[in-house]
Amino acid sequence: LATTLNTTLQRLDNAAAQQRRFVADAAHELRSPLTTLLASLEVALAYPERTDWPAAVTTAARQTRRLHALAEDLLLLARLDTRAPATAPDTVDLTALAARLTEQYPLTERPLTLTCDSSAPAYAHGDPDAYERLLRN
Repeated sequence: LATTLNTTLQRLDNAAAQQRRFVADAAHELRSPLTTLLASLEVALAYPERTDWPAAVTTAARQTRRLHALAEDLLLLARLDTRAPATAPDTVDLTALAARLTEQYPLTERPLTLTCDSSAPAYAHGDPDAYERLLRN
């Protein structure tokens, strides 16, 4: 009985630790686009006469879409069970996806340079949205 109780308590402890890690990871994933969104809006509001408003709105919209996608991911994870996926995986060209994402991030947003150095397609099978989230993160 003691062994069974200890095993059950260990499983509960492991599940709680896994949940804490998940919540911490989710908070980190949400914090990044929120920080970018808030910073760009605060700068725009602080210097309205020097703000490139179309660029500021574009950045805000992009980060809002990213937050929406993260919220959708969290809802999906909350609903997941052991069932098999409902749809067959798509073929995704990772080279084209990486090139598109590289172009979406202007150099002013980060102190680094993003390049996609591949002319040949790199195909993978899976969910295109999941691959995009993977590359964005």
